[in-house]
Amino acid sequence: MNSLLYLTMLFIVVLTVVPIMIVIIKTVLRRKLPSNYYTPFDYISAQTTEEFHEEKEEIKKEDENGDSKN
Repeated sequence: MNSLLYLTMLFIVVLTVVPIMIVIIKTVLRRKLPSNYYTPFDYISAQTTEEFHEEKEEIKKEDENGDSKN
């Protein structure tokens, strides 16, 4: 009976830890956080009126002087 309990606990741990480790490893290897720009759930939950979005790149405009303070 104890072995069944341990096996069940091991199965639950594997099902939760392995996907988390995969995400962590992919994030570390890419050295960039996943984009949270748009998810299909946004449309379902009425957070947006458009079903599909084109991903827009944000462009930072810098002054000619840079970040110098006058």
